[in-house]
Amino acid sequence: MVSDNLSGPTRTTRPSRRALVAGAVVGTGLAGAAAPAVARGPALTTPRPAAGPAALRMTAAGDGGLRRASVRVGLTGRGRRSATVAGDPFSSVALTWSAGSPALSVRVRNLDGVWQPWQAIGHLHDGPSVGTAEWRAARRTSATGLTWVGDADAIEVAADGPVSDLRVEMLDATPTELAPPGVSARSAPMSRVYNRATWGADESLRTGDPTYLTGFQQVHVHHTAGANSYALDDVPRILRSMLAYHTQTLGWSDIGYNLLVDRFGRAFEGRAGGVKRLVRGAHTLGFNHNSCGIALMGNYETAKPPGAAVQQLEALAAYKFDVRGQKALRKLHAASEGSDKYPKGTVAYLWAMDAHRDTNDTACPGKHLYAAMNDIRTRTQARIDYY
Repeated sequence: MVSDNLSGPTRTTRPSRRALVAGAVVGTGLAGAAAPAVARGPALTTPRPAAGPAALRMTAAGDGGLRRASVRVGLTGRGRRSATVAGDPFSSVALTWSAGSPALSVRVRNLDGVWQPWQAIGHLHDGPSVGTAEWRAARRTSATGLTWVGDADAIEVAADGPVSDLRVEMLDATPTELAPPGVSARSAPMSRVYNRATWGADESLRTGDPTYLTGFQQVHVHHTAGANSYALDDVPRILRSMLAYHTQTLGWSDIGYNLLVDRFGRAFEGRAGGVKRLVRGAHTLGFNHNSCGIALMGNYETAKPPGAAVQQLEALAAYKFDVRGQKALRKLHAASEGSDKYPKGTVAYLWAMDAHRDTNDTACPGKHLYAAMNDIRTRTQARIDYY
């Protein structure tokens, strides 16, 4: 069900058993020269009753218990306005629209009936490089990144600024139990990576065959944004929802990132094609043609990245460089295929291991992870030198 912003009496609530991380959630990284606009929540932020009878219906979408729904919420016009959708449970959300550049925020009602704090959601800056077959097949729509919100049954969406055809995308997948976390390898060549079959990737959602790079220069570091409070068994749910969002909503051929690392230090194969091979991803607009994209799962604009996750990131990057006889602690010239920061043909001077905000006007990988990049590069190079 979609309804206008409803007001209700303030009431005292107990903390949710599925508490979400409070504060702003920014899409996929910090802006290069200037920070992106941050969405502000509506003035009314107190909990309110449910928004009418349950009307949202999630439908099955492939294997792994995956369910999804797409609801148009409108919110045309000017100024701040909001709308509510309620019904079947979901766990990840994203927003898409056809025109405009609004500041967007959401809040969800968890299954305990408690409305969570507002979260600002930044615009998506990942995607296939312009001119590629994957880019031609992708949908021409503006979008946010996919945000994990935990188990919820209602969402309120707020928009500030002109926007057309605003839709809320909701996804969910069944939990899957995996082995405990940890970096298991003792050499630079490879750390342990859970393959796609392990996390339950629905290969029927993928289109076409993987494309492989002819050269390699960089590792781009990302965060996925969303909540940092997910549990061990939630991670496969997040990955399966991300795969569905990237392929079914955005029209990409597969999940955008090559590799993902959860907050517990576990590594996962993202885009299909082989973790030891140079698979072209859709993670860093303009620079997918010569790189690997590794995303830490969480929002590192609002929190510091866990040590286990950083250790795994360093192990994966060390392998990618070391197996090709390259160094992580170096700068190089990289030609752009066209991004919002570097027009097509521009040659950028970048770190071999850089952050998403270095190549695109985005908040990724969050200020805390970005601030740690010099140390991460240094330790990655030390790992290469040690082994």
